Amino acid sequence: MQAPNNQNALLPVFALLGLALFTQIARADCPELPPTDNVCINLETTADCGANCCTFNKDNRRTALIIGNNDYSGKLGNLCNAGFDARALALKLKGEDFNVCCLLNAKHRNIEGARIAATKYMRDVEAIKDADGNPRYLPRDTRFLTYFAGHGSFSTGQDDNGVPNQTLIFGTGKYETDEDLLDNATSITTLRDDWGSFQSVHPIIVVDACRTPITFPADLTSFEPRESVTSRTFSMAARSFKIPLTLKARGGGYVVLYSTKAGTIASDVFSGGAGSVQSGRFMRYFSDEIDAWGRKLDRIFDVVNVAVKKDSEAARPPDGQAPTEDDNSPLFNAWPWRISSDACSAAMNELGNAVESDGAGGSRCPDKPFSECLALGEPSPVQCATYNIQLASVKSDAACAAKVDHAFSAFFGANGDRCRNVSAEPEFVATNFTRDMTVADARLDQALTAPTTRGSILTEGAPEIPQIEKSVEVRTGTELRSPDRQRSAVEYAQKGTKLQIDCLSPGSSCSRDWIGVRSSSGQLSYVRRSAVRAVSSAKATVDLLFDKATGLPTISSLEALEKEAGQFIDKPETTVRITAEVSNGADPMAMAEAERQASQLEALIQAGGFKGQKFVRDYVVLAKDIEPSQIHLEFVAGQ
Repeated sequence: MQAPNNQNALLPVFALLGLALFTQIARADCPELPPTDNVCINLETTADCGANCCTFNKDNRRTALIIGNNDYSGKLGNLCNAGFDARALALKLKGEDFNVCCLLNAKHRNIEGARIAATKYMRDVEAIKDADGNPRYLPRDTRFLTYFAGHGSFSTGQDDNGVPNQTLIFGTGKYETDEDLLDNATSITTLRDDWGSFQSVHPIIVVDACRTPITFPADLTSFEPRESVTSRTFSMAARSFKIPLTLKARGGGYVVLYSTKAGTIASDVFSGGAGSVQSGRFMRYFSDEIDAWGRKLDRIFDVVNVAVKKDSEAARPPDGQAPTEDDNSPLFNAWPWRISSDACSAAMNELGNAVESDGAGGSRCPDKPFSECLALGEPSPVQCATYNIQLASVKSDAACAAKVDHAFSAFFGANGDRCRNVSAEPEFVATNFTRDMTVADARLDQALTAPTTRGSILTEGAPEIPQIEKSVEVRTGTELRSPDRQRSAVEYAQKGTKLQIDCLSPGSSCSRDWIGVRSSSGQLSYVRRSAVRAVSSAKATVDLLFDKATGLPTISSLEALEKEAGQFIDKPETTVRITAEVSNGADPMAMAEAERQASQLEALIQAGGFKGQKFVRDYVVLAKDIEPSQIHLEFVAGQ
């Protein structure tokens, strides 16, 4: 028998707050929810709007459907914090320019109507096309969050294929029979699957509700909605490096965050005092972390997960609450939760990412709240360089500069004071770079004219950065000179001969015109710089061309990246060097954009499954009248 039509009631991003199924709480013990105002519609004190409670504007890229239900009776007892959690989140998101529909004490018909309105919104956004007839917006550009706080359960049993069933949520009302539960249940899995096909919007469903077992009698239904045996996480599928395929196909996706694992309860602890905002356990941490600039959903969830488990273990008795997720979208760990919708928010996201970065592709504080990360340690030269670059890009916007200072002064100091005495410059490989030369040649020329870097690039290398240029290749046949470079040639090198670079051994040296080398015989000699080309020791290189419309690599570039990067995904000793292009003219906006593009590419590669590899960045300044259009990647094996 087909599932009842109420199983089609799905919401884009559901956060169901910790609410114990079948737990009776006296209404007198809970404060009253506020009446309808400009934040939420309280359906307990306002005329029922039925299926027409919510409308969403397709021109708004940030949209949220928020539902908080306290008012239950019968088998489902009243709740205290669900409505307050929902209202607090609605108020927060309204302050961040989200188009919010917030419903308190919503019945099943209200939820179903909101689902239909949300589906229409996503369909309308999908219908907006670019010049090539493709959806104009990517999931990177949109956020649809649906938050539901109320009673939840996990339906036990299996379908005909032996697949476990799924999480259900319930509208307000009186629950006397099993039929009442079944008729008023909304299926999270059906919700997820219905909305997971949109290319422009990947809904985020945060389920912070009890998932205690419930079994419906066989005479009511022989089929119950199902949940995957294993979470369809992007990261689990990514060991074969599938991020390029996802971007290339522009497929659908979704993220579901559960406040607790199947079969367990979630806390509805009243944590606020008189006049304060009340919150349940999960929302207390989730609400704080979504404020963080630069943090991606996977990092937000990791932090919330640790905090909730710790809080649960401290409860008396411990209640076993343990969040989990079902992730099928690159949004989860490729882009920040907060959208970079303008220059200021783009700068804020890049600064937030820099604060968290350990400078090599990892995190300084992977399990810590962002507020603690801000208070941890001193800014490094790389972090200070990002601060200077991003602040320079928005210096004409006084309001944004003040916003930066307010958000990041705990780490960088007031007005960046903690970076004033730090040598903080990005690493430039070349100026007046043309695409007739290779990045390897540009890096070699830089080393030949910058003695302070010769040791790290031309010999054994600094221990933290694997060496790139170790040898040169003869362009055309040429003479190799003796160390004094005055006597006749000591050897003749044919075209294609590889020579080991040696600039620092006793008796050797290098200059703009001559390079100390050792041939296969090991003899020290010199070769004219003009006669050789640099050979990168990278095991693979990829030049990624970027689409101006999307700001992402082209399809052919993604295919090349997939082909070359896959061999390094299980090799954490690999270093990934990203060389980005900067337009000529020292434009602060150009430098900031190059840094953001390099940062985004790093995040995409990591989202594709790279875990533990070291990432380093440098830049080339293009010759006049050449526009930035690509990023050069080198995959260097560990030494």
